[in-house]
Amino acid sequence: TLKEQRLDALSREVADEFKQAGRDASSWLSSGLNNARLASMALYDGRLPAFRVMLNRCNDELACFYDEAKRLSKLGVDERNLELDELMAAVLPM
Repeated sequence: TLKEQRLDALSREVADEFKQAGRDASSWLSSGLNNARLASMALYDGRLPAFRVMLNRCNDELACFYDEAKRLSKLGVDERNLELDELMAAVLPM
């Protein structure tokens, strides 16, 4: 199917990117790409800039960062997303 062809092409592109970075993607790609795997990566990567801001605000001190992450984890989904969105606003151009 077209979807399978696109996922295969994406897998090759990801493997090439890993290879260019001197890394091996075989374990990450061994079970193939699917919607669930792509969605989880999008969620992770989508929030990564917010967590970088949080680490920066903690002056790169991991104990502070982990405390903040733990505090966020105890919030409700809507409140947590609002705080993460506010952190993202610190790095995204307006």
